[in-house]
Amino acid sequence: LQQFQPGIPVSALFIAFADRCVLVGTAMQLTGNRVLHAPPFQFCGGMTVSPVPLIWRSPLKELGQNVARGCRLRGLFGCDLIWNPDREPGLWLTEVNPRYTALTELFELQYRLPLLHWHLAACRSNSVSSVPPESSAAELIRILKICEKQQISPVSKGILYAPADLNAPDLPLEQTGWQTPAIADIPDPGTRIPAGTPVCTVYGTGDDHETCLASLADQILRWQRLIQPERPPELSRQEACNMLWPGKESEKLFFSGFFSSGNVSGSFLED
Repeated sequence: LQQFQPGIPVSALFIAFADRCVLVGTAMQLTGNRVLHAPPFQFCGGMTVSPVPLIWRSPLKELGQNVARGCRLRGLFGCDLIWNPDREPGLWLTEVNPRYTALTELFELQYRLPLLHWHLAACRSNSVSSVPPESSAAELIRILKICEKQQISPVSKGILYAPADLNAPDLPLEQTGWQTPAIADIPDPGTRIPAGTPVCTVYGTGDDHETCLASLADQILRWQRLIQPERPPELSRQEACNMLWPGKESEKLFFSGFFSSGNVSGSFLED
């Protein structure tokens, strides 16, 4: 049995060097989303939240440092959390993923940074003196600060799950370096895909979180038509967007805490 924690699923990405742990970015997670035909609680995508909200910075940096030190991690790792500003400590740690996470690529596309390069640099950093200055934690922090000062547009992704048993169609792939793709993780044409399993990944972009999710909703409906032409989507763009981000109440919960003066650096770091 697991305790249910109400709130909004979010994640934080880190890179652990020998001398310090760097917070790369934060994202909203999509889980069990019906428009993507995902099973309950199943991860099915996310959207970057940049720059990192001020109210999260201190507790997340401390969390990353504690996890990296306590678990002896090096390189990329992610932490999944639940965000609920109405309940202390505000952020609740649910899982640690010591690897290149499913949302890492969104930060690479957003910042146009080769994070695997920094992962390798961190893994080779047995001591501070062994790291070239251009591959140090301090240099990565400097680059991230420059990125955050610029106008950063969010990037989103959604994993389409099969609503029924189907055969994969011939899906086109068009991609240019550092450009957000329309689609990825494409199955071979004719592959039998059982109901409830992933079919492909689609992406959205926009100037803010609303337009980014609207773009993702458009892509979801577009690719659902191609995957199952005999079963056109019954949802409108607005309905699909509302299912990705269910209503103003969730929006208020998610963003109101960013500007709160409350202290969220509580017990989840101490356990």
